[in-house]
Amino acid sequence: MWTLSRVLTLFFISVMAVPACAPVMAALPAIIAVVQSADMAINLIASFVDAYNKSHPDPVREKKSTQLIEKARIALAAVLDVANGVGDIDQAKLDDAFKQFEAAYNELTAFAAPMGVHVGDGMRATADELIVPPASAFRPVRR
Repeated sequence: MWTLSRVLTLFFISVMAVPACAPVMAALPAIIAVVQSADMAINLIASFVDAYNKSHPDPVREKKSTQLIEKARIALAAVLDVANGVGDIDQAKLDDAFKQFEAAYNELTAFAAPMGVHVGDGMRATADELIVPPASAFRPVRR
């Protein structure tokens, strides 16, 4: 099974193996940090929504929840795929990958809002509410 940490390890090794990757290496810590934070938020949403769906069964909502969580995970993986372009890395492609992730994440949080998932400052949870950062928080800061 491919886990985020396994993917990040392979990504780091592949970047290190290519000598002409100074721009990627400079951006790598920021990209990894935001991908890990975004992955944590998606996992929290998935757990929270799963618990909600168990206590409020609705097969249609459960199926849609699963689809949107998977869509967000795929979009996040695409960010790493673009960054893994190493020599071909292009800021426009990276920006587009982040936009695709932001759209999927926003769709997921909007769908999960009636279940108690809300966008706010930081990540925190109570028994009936989960606060996750906005999608824009998962974009590396340019220097």
